[in-house]
Amino acid sequence: MKRTPSHATDGPVDPLRRGDQRVMEKRGRLHVYERLEPAKTALLVVDVQGYYRDLVPDLATVSENINVLASRLRSRGGLVVWVQNTMGANGVSTWPEYHERFFSQAKAREHMTRLGRGHPDHALLSELKTASEDARLEKFRFSPFAPGASDLEPLLAERGIENIIIAGVATNVCCESTARDAMMRNYRVLVVSDATAALTKEDHFTSLVSLSSCFADIRTTEEVARDVLG
Repeated sequence: MKRTPSHATDGPVDPLRRGDQRVMEKRGRLHVYERLEPAKTALLVVDVQGYYRDLVPDLATVSENINVLASRLRSRGGLVVWVQNTMGANGVSTWPEYHERFFSQAKAREHMTRLGRGHPDHALLSELKTASEDARLEKFRFSPFAPGASDLEPLLAERGIENIIIAGVATNVCCESTARDAMMRNYRVLVVSDATAALTKEDHFTSLVSLSSCFADIRTTEEVARDVLG
């Protein structure tokens, strides 16, 4: 089945297709999961917040595809979880080591303020279509599975979730961290190529290629809605 990644490639050879070739050599098939049971599946929508609107290209298209996925999974009895990156609370960083070591003082202040509780840019994008039955939670690290980072794991256990579909931003940071952690906790993990995005095409493709080799199945929105969720 032809893959349609979320970014058009600048070169003659799609980097994700090169990754597909290596995957075929490794396991003899492209996809890990042909179908996931919807009632045991959660869609984790990672960090689609106002802060990232002007930073991440294709965010409008990503949001449209997320809405398609969320609607489809809800209709099939699955769980939609909206995850918000929370880097500040009451003017204090929720991850001081990160802000002190990887940012200038000015950039650290901006990051923790705009991704802090109560700031307009901390909110989910208005284009996202949430529903009353959905779950919403904050995370304080790149991955919600990191110790003490969120209340995700008890929620998934309570709902009997075995499969995780990941969408959101950025592909190579929070989405990839979440996918790796989920796989190593024995969840079946699928990352949606055109419902994720990064700051650059290169970052996006490189992350998808890395994930496809060991950590997650890579699918398009159309494939998930039509085939994987049945």
